[in-house]
Parts: sequence; C-alpha cells; structure tokens
Amino acid sequence: MQNCVLVAEHGNILIEWRRVLLDNDIDCQSDVPLAPFVSVWTRFILLLFSGLAGYTARARIPDTREKTFSPPLRLKKTITLEEDTMVFGMTRFTILLSIYLLLQCTTGSAKTIFVLGGNGLLGSAFMERVIEKRDNLVVVNRGNWYWDTSELILPFVTPIQCNRRNSLGKCPDLAFLLSGEGKDIVFDAVVDFSSFAGENVADILDVLNERIKRYIFISSDSTYEVCMKNHTKPTVESDSVRPVPETERIIYSKKDTYGHRKLEGEEVLEAQKDGGVPFVAMRLPDVIGPRDNIYRWWMYQLWIKLSDYLDRPVSVPAELTDRPLSFVYSYDVADMIVKLLDADLDVFNQAYNFAFEENPTLTELLKAMAVLLDRPDIQIDVNKNADMTYLWPSAPSQQQYDVPELSALDENWSSSIYMFPSVSLGAIDTSKAKLVLGWKPTLFQEAVRKSIMFFEEAMIVDKFEEERSEIKRALLLHFSKDHARTLAGLDIVYPKSRNVHQEL
Repeated sequence: MQNCVLVAEHGNILIEWRRVLLDNDIDCQSDVPLAPFVSVWTRFILLLFSGLAGYTARARIPDTREKTFSPPLRLKKTITLEEDTMVFGMTRFTILLSIYLLLQCTTGSAKTIFVLGGNGLLGSAFMERVIEKRDNLVVVNRGNWYWDTSELILPFVTPIQCNRRNSLGKCPDLAFLLSGEGKDIVFDAVVDFSSFAGENVADILDVLNERIKRYIFISSDSTYEVCMKNHTKPTVESDSVRPVPETERIIYSKKDTYGHRKLEGEEVLEAQKDGGVPFVAMRLPDVIGPRDNIYRWWMYQLWIKLSDYLDRPVSVPAELTDRPLSFVYSYDVADMIVKLLDADLDVFNQAYNFAFEENPTLTELLKAMAVLLDRPDIQIDVNKNADMTYLWPSAPSQQQYDVPELSALDENWSSSIYMFPSVSLGAIDTSKAKLVLGWKPTLFQEAVRKSIMFFEEAMIVDKFEEERSEIKRALLLHFSKDHARTLAGLDIVYPKSRNVHQEL
C-alpha cells in the first residue's frame, strides 16, 4: 500500500488524515493541488470525519506545515501522522475509503489547468464551468478579484500573484509551486486570458517549457484591424494577413495597437507549432455577459434606464446606425474552452472566430435592451456629429488604454459617444467554428436578457457596493450636468441602492 497525507484547511480549522491507497496503486498526484472543488456538503462531511478523528485519536499530530496557497484542500509534503490513530471505533479503512470516494481522486479524473487572468468577464465564466467539473486550477493574475470572484472563484483555485509586466520566471509563488515535488507537474492545458503581446506568450512557453499539453489563447477580432481585408463581407479567419512591405506593416500595426499585439501572440504560437505546443486562437468580438469590469454594457443599461434624469440623450453615431456588428456571450466562450480541453488535436494549430448567429446594429442592440428594461418607447437619436468618442466607462481601463475623460473632450456635450463596437470592420463569420468545432451559441436575445438581469441585480445587492459606486461616478462624469437630479433619479429607479451613493 501507498500513503498520502491530505490537509483540509477551512477557516481556522486545520484537519489532517491519512488516505490509504489499496493494491491497485491509485496515483495520488502529490505534486499538484488535490481537486479542491468539492461541494459544500462534501466539505462538511470531510470536516465531520476529520473532527471525529482529531477528537478520538490517541496520537499527537505534529504541526510541520510548510508554506501553501490559500485553497481549502491541498496535498502536503512533510506532514506526518503516527501509525496508531484510531477513529471512533470504526476501521481506518472505512473512513478513509469514504473520503476517497467523496473526493473522486482517481487517476485521470481531473485535469490540471494553468489559467492566466481568470478574474474578469470571460475568465470568471470559464472558472465557474471548470470548478463544476472539479478540475485543478492554478490561476496567475495580479491578485485583483473583481465582482464576487473572491467568493465564487478564489476559494477553489491555487492563486499565484504575479505582475505580467515581469517574466513568470520571476514570480516566487510560481517558482515554489514548480519546485521540489512539483518539478514534474504537467498542465493539461494553458488557458490564456491575459497575454496582450507576443512577448507574454513567448514568456509562458519559455517558463513552462515541456509542461504544457495544449494552449488556448484568447485573441480578438481586433487582429483583423491590422490586416489587409479586401472584401466587405463578414470577416473570415483567412483575412488575418499582414501587409508584406515592412513600412506598410508598421502603418497598419498602428491602426489598432491592441489588435497588433494580440496578433503577435498568435504569431508566436504559430511559429512553434511544428513540434511545439498545440494551440487554438479564439478570436472574439465584443463580449457581453455578467461581471464585465469595463462597464460598457452596464453603462448603456443605465443610460437607457435613467435617461429621464440624464443630460446626454441616448444616441448612436450616424456612422454606426446601419452597420451589422458581432458580439459573443461569455458563457458560450467558457463552454467552448471546456470543449477544447478534450477536443482532438487535429482541430488545433489554427484560429477560429466565435460570435452570435445574429449580427445586430448598435441601434438594434439598444432597442433590445430598452424593451427588457421596460423602456420600449425610449427615443434613440442618431448623432451626426463627426466627433466620435469611444468611451471606456471604468476608470482603470481608461488609464490603461490612454482614453481621456469625456468631459475633457466634450465641453459642449455634443460629441457622438459610443461604447460598442471596439472595431471598425463590422461582423465576423463563424462558419469555420460551426463546421469544425460544432459552435452553437446562445440566442442573442437570451444573452441580452441574462446580462440585463445580472446588472439590474448589481444595482441593489450589498456585495456589489464597490462596483456600484464606480459606475455611478462614471455616470455622473460623462452623462450628467445636474448631479443632484441624477442622484434623485437613482433613488426613484433603484431605491435599494440609495445608501451606496450618499457619499457621492
């Protein structure tokens, strides 16, 4: 038989026990965190069993804990348990077999996934899905957990705090995880939400080296903005061709810095595909869904809902009035990533477009929102002002992307502002993803409904007080001259959120 010692840490409770592995020699995978994604009831049962063990054990358990990460269930390297432990008159085998069955720790039953980012709109949706599957998640980000992800995601993953401006090799927590017994960790997949340049992707490939089985790169339809599309139909994957002359390539790359850098990431993966890590580049349009920490959707929603108390009429730029657009739902992307974790590698080493079947105009999107917000008769103006201003409502995003405050650009409140789309080439074609990967997105209207439900709830529940304060400040800055009137309107429309904006 082979022994593995587990430690379950829940709050201030530290419980230890030995799991006895029988003659079939089940692999304990002691170099990675043991699937912490058990249900609340499972945890309760584990705590109960372990509490009984601690109460009746004749042996003292020495505390030789080493540094670990915060998730509630971890394998340890040095903790010991004396051989004569006996629990409540029950055989050791019975209790430990129960623990084994609850944890479902069988060979090959759980994947080990390395996630970069994972705390935003897309990442949180994906993490929800894989937590349900009880996969092991190592999550690398700056330590910012947006919305309710500190409760929804953080307790169930191994978090590695790291600033991506530096090499992953300089992250001490990651070095600790990959050292010692962890030197042989192999990740079933890297899911990369946060790389914004080729150098980021190259760094990941360099640091993790032979540890990666497949790489899923979250790219963007912005990549097409720096390429030579030569038709007016929806954009297809083969349109991502940069100009050949170097001078022209540089000119195109400056059209969209974000798209240029994302395409660099794809190019790094493409260059290593022969004998390297199999990859998929997911080219996404503007993403909608819960927990958008850029606040673009939420701002449109409040602009419509509170239009009677704002000084800027709801409008769309004349240039966008009739332009078909592409959007994608965050949970559809999450489901596709989960599917790609098990997909045949024959479909890898290429890029795919993902979007709704429907291609609404911005006007059609706002009208769909207005109907679901009980404002079906709201007037949506066409702003013919040539001064178009693309607005990122969240202050951190404006600082990151050098977008000036709207009030500094628009003293007369006449500019034609918009928050969708983020690209100029219009809709993308998803035929390839449908044919090869079986892409079947949610109906656009249903995704709109679910998104609205989340942000309407966010206006009243206590746990989103910080986000509410941020969106209200942005609302007052960009859409209101008479702040007192707007705040009074908020009291009328969202009376339960009154205490949140008293400080404003």
